[in-house]
Amino acid sequence: MAENFLKWDPNLYGVNIATMDAEHKQLVEYMNQLHTNVENKASKAILQKSLTDLFNYTLKHFKDEEELFKKIPNYSFKNAHVKIHEDLIAKLKTYAATFEKTGTFPPDFFVFLKVWLTAHIAGIDMKYSNALYNKAA
Repeated sequence: MAENFLKWDPNLYGVNIATMDAEHKQLVEYMNQLHTNVENKASKAILQKSLTDLFNYTLKHFKDEEELFKKIPNYSFKNAHVKIHEDLIAKLKTYAATFEKTGTFPPDFFVFLKVWLTAHIAGIDMKYSNALYNKAA
């Protein structure tokens, strides 16, 4: 069995909010599934389904996070965080459009996913966790 592209590590990527940690873990699973399908040279239809699953779950997750922000009145980074979500979705749409046209992903696509996980979840998302637990936001 091939090693996963990304490994879920709650010590690195956990935000200490069970629902968000579960959703982040699911995002990692969708990213790994897409990567595995690309590595296995799956059909365009299978790759499209994997990409659609990742995209749809990302939309759901961002919506859930943004609903959570409303419950954290001291989260001063909320507007910037929503803008970051919009930028990530726009970038994901660009990669999806490239895939639609070419049937392949650009070489930097999986780098983008890895940076998204490490920089966004481990960095940006910790801001709302800290605000929720009344730490510096």
